[in-house]
Amino acid sequence: MAERLAGLRVLLRRRDILSGYAANVWWIVNYALRAWYQIPQLGWMGAFLAPVRRILAVSTFQERGFPNPRPLATSFVLLTSAWGLWGIRRSTDLAVHALGAAFIVHAFFVLSVGVHEHHMMLAVPLLALAAALRPSIRPLFWTVSLIVALNMDLFYGIGPGLGWSVPRGLLLVDLSVLLSIANIAACVWHSRVLVREAADAVSQPSDDSSAARSHLARSAAAT
Repeated sequence: MAERLAGLRVLLRRRDILSGYAANVWWIVNYALRAWYQIPQLGWMGAFLAPVRRILAVSTFQERGFPNPRPLATSFVLLTSAWGLWGIRRSTDLAVHALGAAFIVHAFFVLSVGVHEHHMMLAVPLLALAAALRPSIRPLFWTVSLIVALNMDLFYGIGPGLGWSVPRGLLLVDLSVLLSIANIAACVWHSRVLVREAADAVSQPSDDSSAARSHLARSAAAT
């Protein structure tokens, strides 16, 4: 047990970052804090239009007098994940379960500390499965796919050494910050879609379930 705790401490030291280029809540915090401290040099307009050039360390965040964000962020992730699992507990629909799994990935990415830009990729195949089975999920799938792709493109382009990244100053405010806001909104939308699809799956059982019940009913009538 002591070795596991020591390993966890080492991991946390290595992950001494609020957000590793991830389009989430903590990237916005990074942007806001850096802008605030740059106001004396750049003025209000210059500070808040300046691009976010560096990742902010959790230790630096605490040195500024703020509490350790990990417990709060972890609590939000656990509560949100528990809410999502509770919402699909009565469903046996594969699409709903894939949608719920993608929501947990999405919520973790948006709310957790120390997340990197590629950590939301798992949500894409899960949403692809859900969208293939339920067409009503496809708008969410396309939106999340675009966010994941754009998040990585903003910092790395279309591939290592290939360039072609979208200019982050295209809309004046750093595009990575605007993408973070959009991703938070997408996560809220994801939660609403999950509620809707879970309710629909319970009220309208899958074709396989209906066929099985019909077969049982015919068998009972024949006997």
